[in-house]
Amino acid sequence: MMPKIEMTVKSAKIALETIETVDFHVNDDLKVLFILADHLEVLKQGKVILLKAGDIFLVNPGEIIGMVGSSKNRVLMLNIQLLEFEQLVGQFKLTRPLSLSYHHDAYKNLTKLLSRLYIEQMQKKKGYQAIINGCVSLVLGTLLRTLTIEPLSFNRTIDNDNKIKNREVMAYINEHHTEKLTLQKLADHFYVSKFYLAHRFKEDLGMSVGKYLKEIRLLYAIRQLETSHLSVGEIAINNGFPNVRSFSDVFKERNGMTPTEFRKKKPILFTDTPGIEESDVYQLLENYIPIEEISELKKHDFELFNKSIDLSRVIGKMAVKNFVVKLNPLNLTNTTALKLMQLGVRYIAVEKIILKVKHNAKKEICFKDVTDIIDNILQQGFLPYIQLQTVDWEAIKPSEKAVFLKVLKQLSYYLQSNYPHNIADVENNSGIMIKSIDDFSQVRELPLEQAMVALEAPAIIDRIVEMENIKGQTAILKQMASFDQDEYLIKMTELTMANSTVWYMLNQLKSDGAYYIPLSLDATPLFNYFPTELAAKMALMDAYGFFKVNIHAYQFISELYREIVYQDEHCIVTKRRENYRILMVRPEKSSLNYIRQADFNQDVIEQESAYAKIELELDNITGTYKKSSRRLSPKIKQQQDELIVLDKTATPSLMDVMAYNNVHQPAIEIEKIIIEENYHLEVSLPLLGIYYIQLDKMLD
Repeated sequence: MMPKIEMTVKSAKIALETIETVDFHVNDDLKVLFILADHLEVLKQGKVILLKAGDIFLVNPGEIIGMVGSSKNRVLMLNIQLLEFEQLVGQFKLTRPLSLSYHHDAYKNLTKLLSRLYIEQMQKKKGYQAIINGCVSLVLGTLLRTLTIEPLSFNRTIDNDNKIKNREVMAYINEHHTEKLTLQKLADHFYVSKFYLAHRFKEDLGMSVGKYLKEIRLLYAIRQLETSHLSVGEIAINNGFPNVRSFSDVFKERNGMTPTEFRKKKPILFTDTPGIEESDVYQLLENYIPIEEISELKKHDFELFNKSIDLSRVIGKMAVKNFVVKLNPLNLTNTTALKLMQLGVRYIAVEKIILKVKHNAKKEICFKDVTDIIDNILQQGFLPYIQLQTVDWEAIKPSEKAVFLKVLKQLSYYLQSNYPHNIADVENNSGIMIKSIDDFSQVRELPLEQAMVALEAPAIIDRIVEMENIKGQTAILKQMASFDQDEYLIKMTELTMANSTVWYMLNQLKSDGAYYIPLSLDATPLFNYFPTELAAKMALMDAYGFFKVNIHAYQFISELYREIVYQDEHCIVTKRRENYRILMVRPEKSSLNYIRQADFNQDVIEQESAYAKIELELDNITGTYKKSSRRLSPKIKQQQDELIVLDKTATPSLMDVMAYNNVHQPAIEIEKIIIEENYHLEVSLPLLGIYYIQLDKMLD
C-alpha cells in the first residue's frame, strides 16, 4: 500500500511575468506556470515542452531547466517553497502541459485557483492573505491528488557543498558557452580533477558536463533563430559550435528537424512589441475566474469546422473491405465468431500452409492437417484465406526447394477440387495466381512462378536485411512506450489506437478493387516479423477475452456505406439510398506524426485545442429519421473504467469478461427527428474522440 504523501508550504509567491530567456539552472522551488498570452518553451530533460495560452505546467525543485519565450508572453508563475525535508519526498510526474484534454478536472480547478490567487494579491482586500494561503494549499492538494509522485534517486540528497560547486560550474558554462570549453579546462578553473568534476556533476545533476554545455548552446541558438535574422552559420559560430554541420546535427538530434526547418515553422519574433498593460490582465483571466461562466469550450480551447454537404451528390465509392483475421485456431469459439461477424469479417488467415502439408521421400503428400483447419473455419461461417509467406520458403531445406513449386501446385489443385467456392486467394483464370499483401494492406496479384522468383529477388532480400519493414513498427512501439510512462495517457492507449485506426482508414480509402485489412484477434502477429510486444498491443482482445477499444473502431468502419458524399481528413459521410452514415475522428498531432510516418525523432511536446466544434449542414434530406449516435472519448472511457474494477491478481471469470465487454461498449443515444430539406448537425469532438452517427429513414 502506498504511503500517504503530504507537503507543507513554507512560503509562496505569485507574480505575472514576461519570460524571454532563462539560462539552464537548478530550480529551487516548486513552480506552477500558467500561460496567459503567447507562448513559452521549457527545455527539460532533453525535451522542448511548448506551452501555449491556457496551458499549465510544473517544474519540480531540483530539476534542471531552461526557458525560451518572447516579450509578448504573460506567465502567471506561482512559486511554492516547501519545507526542506519534504522536498526530498519526490517529484511530481508530469510529461506534458495540463489542459482541458489532459487531466481535465484538475486543470479546471487549477485555472480558477491560480486566477483567484493573482486577483486577491492585486486587490489586497480584507482577508486576502488568508484566502491566498488557502488557495495555495488547494493548489498543492490538487496536484497531490491528481499526479503521481516519482521518488527521488539517492544522488539528489548529496551534500550542499557539492551542489554549490556544481552551480558555480553551471554559471561558468552559461557565461562562457561561446568559447571552446573542455572538461580539462573546467577542472583547471575550479582546481579539481576532471574525473572528480565529471562524476560529481553527473551524480548531482543527472547529465554530463558535455550534455549540459550542448543544451546551453542549443538554448541560446533557439532564441536567436526565433528573434533574429542572423544566418544559421552565424548562429552556430556565435554559440560555440565549430561549424554549421555540427550545429545542424546536434539540433536535429534533439528537435527532430534542422535549424532551417525550425525557422520556417516558427516565424521570427521581435522583442520590441508593446507589452500588455496590467489593466488587461483581468481580461486575460476572465475566462477562468467566475465558476458560473467557465465553459468547456472557451474561445482559445476549440477549433471550428463548418461544412455544407449536398447529400444528393456522390463523389466516390469506398473499396470493398476484406478483414483478414489471424488467430490461434483454438480461439475461434462461438463467442469470438459472433463478434467477428459483427465486424463484417469474412476471412480467417491460414498461415505456414506449406509446413502443414506433409510429404515424404516417396513424394506422397498428405493434406489432413490442412483439411482439419479449413473445415473448422468453414463450420464457423468464415472463409479460409491461404497465406504463403517468406517463412514457408525459408523453412524448406535447400535440397527440397526443387520440389517446393510442385508441392504448392498440388496444394492448389487439391484446394480447388475440394473447396471450389471457398478459397479466397486461388483464381484459375490465367494459371495459379497469388495475392501479395504488404505492410499497408496494398494488394496485387502475381502469377505463381513470378511470386517464386520474387521470394529471392535482391530488392526484397535487401529490404528484409535492412529491416525497412521494422521502422514503422519501432515508431509505433516508441509512441506506445511514451504512453506507458504517463500515468494519465496509459489509460488511453487503447483509445489512441482506435482513434488512429479510424483516422488512418479514412485517409487510406481506395476505390480501385478490394482492400484487405489484416487484423489480429489474440496477439497472433499480423506478419511473421512483427515483434511479440507489438502484436499483443495491436490485438483486438487480450489473453482473457477482454475486447479492446480498437474492435469498436473496426466496427464503425465496417458499417460505413460504399457511396461517399463527403470526405475530409477527419470526417466521412456515406449513403445507401436515403440512409446515411457519418464518422468523425480527432487524433493528437503526435499520433498523426506516427501514422503518417513523419520524423519520429521529433521531441517537442505541444498541446492542442481540447475540442473541435464541427458543424455540418446536410442539404437535400427530407423525412422522418432515427438518429443513432455512438461516442468514444477519454471522458467516456474513464467513466466505463470506474464502473468495473477488476482484481488484476486473479484470473477473471467468464462472467467478469462478459460484464466488462458489455460495459465497455460505445455510449449510444437514439432519437427520432423530422427533417425538411436540410439538417444542421453540431458536434463537440474532443481530442482522441470518435463519433459515429447513423441516420436511418423511417416509414412516414
